[in-house]
Amino acid sequence: MKQETWIRWAPALACGVVLLALFQFFGNPVRGYIDTASLFYWWGFQWVNPASEGEHGWLILGLSGWLLWRNVKNAECQMPNAEGPELNNSALGTRHSTFAAMVAIAAGLALHALGFVAQQTRICIIAFLFCLWGVLRLGGGPRWGRAAVFPIAFLAFAIPLNLLDSVGFTLRVWVVEASGAIAHLAGIAVLRSGTLLASPDGSYHYDVAAACSGVRSLTAMVALSLLLGYLNFRSWPRRAVVLISCLPLVYLGNVARIVSIIFAAQLGGPKWGNL
Repeated sequence: MKQETWIRWAPALACGVVLLALFQFFGNPVRGYIDTASLFYWWGFQWVNPASEGEHGWLILGLSGWLLWRNVKNAECQMPNAEGPELNNSALGTRHSTFAAMVAIAAGLALHALGFVAQQTRICIIAFLFCLWGVLRLGGGPRWGRAAVFPIAFLAFAIPLNLLDSVGFTLRVWVVEASGAIAHLAGIAVLRSGTLLASPDGSYHYDVAAACSGVRSLTAMVALSLLLGYLNFRSWPRRAVVLISCLPLVYLGNVARIVSIIFAAQLGGPKWGNL
């Protein structure tokens, strides 16, 4: 590594070590069911605990790492002379690059303090992502900063969110309402109570459980759509179209599944519906 590169990365590495120590020893404000001060242990535990439904975190971490490597490599290929005049930029440009990095790190530290006050480890994770981007921007400059934006933001899909529980209940209600309406249009009498669908004679009844709400499919589809849009299109409007187009598919797929169960139960009884 050239001397100029060491000059750039030495402060970033030193800052990174301090921040890693902070989030390792004072990262988790909640000592409930996971008794640890480490933000990394708390976060990683969600990826191996089936009850947290966060096993996909390992996949998100791997994809984010690959995206960062890909983006940095592409940026270096597009600017082959980056170690020449580009590196020895003016003092104003250097200060501007450092300022953006320090703002991100300061914002991360402020969020971390807020997470401790609010007793919300998830806020501390977001704070860590801000600090991570700031360190990469500090060491790698604008090119690394641009390359790291999407990969680090993509890590947000690895954060377990209780908010998805309420979203899942709303999806369940919408699916049940639509499925019941379609069944009525087909001439099938079905009663609806909350998330429960039942026949008037009591021969069958089905409850759309939380695991069948579609929220897992929604999370997976949103992440996959963002990834595909990011890899295949350069403009954000096109990427947004890919993202938005996936949202109805999750809902329609769940409605189709519930309607098919109702039709099967109507034709062959509960045994057919349970297949």
